[in-house]
Amino acid sequence: LDEVLADPLNPRTTPSLSLAGPVSALLMPRAEPLAEPAAAASAGTRESFVLDVPVQKVDGRAWGGPRRVWVHLPPGYAGGSEHYPVLYVNDGENGLEALAMPALLDALSGRETAPLIAVFVELQSAYELARTDQEFYRDLLVERVVPHVDGHYRTRPTAAARATLGWDEGAYGALFAALTRPEVFGAAVAQSLYHGSN
Repeated sequence: LDEVLADPLNPRTTPSLSLAGPVSALLMPRAEPLAEPAAAASAGTRESFVLDVPVQKVDGRAWGGPRRVWVHLPPGYAGGSEHYPVLYVNDGENGLEALAMPALLDALSGRETAPLIAVFVELQSAYELARTDQEFYRDLLVERVVPHVDGHYRTRPTAAARATLGWDEGAYGALFAALTRPEVFGAAVAQSLYHGSN
C-alpha cells in the first residue's frame, strides 16, 4: 500500500488513525445526517482520576499500573441534583480525541438520547479487550472503575442504568463485560469496525 486515496465521488471523508490522509466514510443510503462533533465544543465538563492498579504478570507481560479515567459530565450537571445513567467507553482516549464523543453526546442529549455521564477508560493494550487480559480489564471496570464513579458522581447505580461501549476489539470487550457481569452492566454497544478503518 503506497498511497491512500479517498473515493473522489464520495464527498464525505474522515481522518484515518492508521493511514496518512483522509479516507471515505460509508453511510447507508437512507441514513439520517449525523451530528458533527467537530462543529461545536462540548457543553459539558470533563474531569479525570487515576487508579493505581496492582501490577501482575500475564503470559510473561506486566499488566496494571496507573490507569487514567476521564469522566464527561453532561450540561447542567453542576447546577442540578439529577442522577444519571452511565456509559463506560473502552479505549477512552481515542473516544475523547479521535471521535470527539463528548461533543457528540452533548449534541444528542435531550433530543435522541437522555443526558448521561460518559466514562472513558484508558487502554493499556489491545490484549485487555479481546485477548488474554480481557478478564483483568473487565474486573478493573467492575471492581474499581464503577465503584469509584458511583461513589463520586450522581449516578443511577443499577445495571439497568449502565452500559459499555466499544469498537473493533473494544466491541468484544463491551460485550464480554455485559454478558459475563449482567448484574453490573445492563447493556452493551458494539461496533465491529474500527473507527479508523478504510
